[in-house]
Amino acid sequence: MEIAQPETFRQQFPNLWDQLAPYVKQ
Repeated sequence: MEIAQPETFRQQFPNLWDQLAPYVKQ
């Protein structure tokens, strides 16, 4: 999965980002 603007995504979907963060940071 590619996120063009992770900062914007994180701001718009903070709860979802918290769930995805551990996987994205691998």
